[in-house]
Amino acid sequence: MFAHVISRRVYDSPAAWVTARLACRTLDELLAPRVYDAQLCGCGYSLGCSETGVQLAVAGFPGVVGRLAEVVVGAMAEVTLEEVQGRWVG
Repeated sequence: MFAHVISRRVYDSPAAWVTARLACRTLDELLAPRVYDAQLCGCGYSLGCSETGVQLAVAGFPGVVGRLAEVVVGAMAEVTLEEVQGRWVG
């Protein structure tokens, strides 16, 4: 499964680009314990930024991919700018 959220805001400025990339890294860290079981059975996800937006790929067994995608997208909706800044800005 592949999703591409198209948004110019990701690449509007150097600060926006860095913030988007740090948000993806923050999500990877926050999701690690929640996706561990799915990764054990050979499923996984990839989340990244490009000049055109945010890209999400989820791969694995049909019975697990949908639930894994729900977990990742849910976390994307929950993460805040303050959480990203608090984690990376000293």
